[in-house]
Amino acid sequence: MDGLNSIFASWQFLAVACTLIWAACSVVDRFFVSAKARNSGVMLVYTGIANVFVVAVFALFFGLVVPTLPILAVLLASGAFWAFAAALYYATLKRQDVSSAMPVLKLDTIFLAILAFVFLGESFGLLTYAGIAMVVAGAILVSLKKSGLGRFTFDKAFWLAVGSALLFAVSELLLKAGVGGAVPVQAFLWQRIGSIAVYLVLGVFHAREFTAGLSRHRKASAVLLFSSTVSVLAGLLLAMAFVAFYATLVNTVTAVRPLLIVVFTLLLARFKPSILKENFDKRTLVLKAAAAVLVVVGSWLVMG
Repeated sequence: MDGLNSIFASWQFLAVACTLIWAACSVVDRFFVSAKARNSGVMLVYTGIANVFVVAVFALFFGLVVPTLPILAVLLASGAFWAFAAALYYATLKRQDVSSAMPVLKLDTIFLAILAFVFLGESFGLLTYAGIAMVVAGAILVSLKKSGLGRFTFDKAFWLAVGSALLFAVSELLLKAGVGGAVPVQAFLWQRIGSIAVYLVLGVFHAREFTAGLSRHRKASAVLLFSSTVSVLAGLLLAMAFVAFYATLVNTVTAVRPLLIVVFTLLLARFKPSILKENFDKRTLVLKAAAAVLVVVGSWLVMG
């Protein structure tokens, strides 16, 4: 029993579980909710509501303990940066499809590795850095379509994606810095409170679209609220993983999400063809297979 508990408490299990949940939520949002219901501004409102619900429930059962002022400021700032990063992420997807944007968005792993080295003193051997590079490269490859990076130019969407990746990295850096000064659940709650403040401000500009969408897309709205809530809960696993291990390596594991999305998509197409028909030509399958090899080998080097 102790061995099983140690597995569930390990950073590897926590990071992988968080990534699996995020990937599953992405698949649900992508294939069960119409594009109109996934309006970028409206998604901020759904995410904000999910955060409010999760914080309220957890605070009811676990209480809300105020940490020291420096730790509180760091955690609130982490949440605010996360919300701003999400806003830029949705703004990017409004201008570019996810397959074109993902290669740039995955720069967050590189940004965090640099920031954690400078501010947290996280440094590793050459094999570990090679594993990080392989995971990032695999995540980029699995996101590409036939046209590759050709459609993504240095326009506004590009810089929005870079900004989103950088802000996500800053948020995770601050979470790592603050989570050691509080119980993981409390650190998670205060980070979420920081994000709620930003979501509320940004959500005001999309309130009319949100209320209109509730009446037009009731089932889709229910699905989005559920998946957003589950996605927020996965953030607790991320906070617990940060307590247990280096932020750079935890983030690297979460970078395999694009590959998991492809795997879930293929499984859904195989067993539920009535829901989803996804066709890949030989070139695309080879590309994704190469990406899978890179991710698997890179993850082994990182988690070994």
